[in-house]
Amino acid sequence: MQDTENKIMRLQTLLERDEHLRAAFAKRITALVGEARQSELFTNVTAVSRSGFFGELRKLAFYKILPPYFDINQLSDILHIIFNERNDYKWFCEVSNHILVRFVKAVE
Repeated sequence: MQDTENKIMRLQTLLERDEHLRAAFAKRITALVGEARQSELFTNVTAVSRSGFFGELRKLAFYKILPPYFDINQLSDILHIIFNERNDYKWFCEVSNHILVRFVKAVE
């Protein structure tokens, strides 16, 4: 976990030292999140699938043959591309809140 926090702090330091880099990074993040369609992220997130066990099994088998299409205009797909590993939530949740807050403030 320390490695992840070190990488975030290194990026934060780079952004703080280079105003042009910080501005470009902030502009891109703002555009990425601001222009993406967010409604699907909030409406399709459910704990239980509506298609049932066999429907989900069929979908997973199909995705092995033909991976799903990601729409870079959908915030949910953008997040899926960024956090593409099954256990990404674990390392992200273990990053100290104060490090994340400092990083976000560096980008503002």
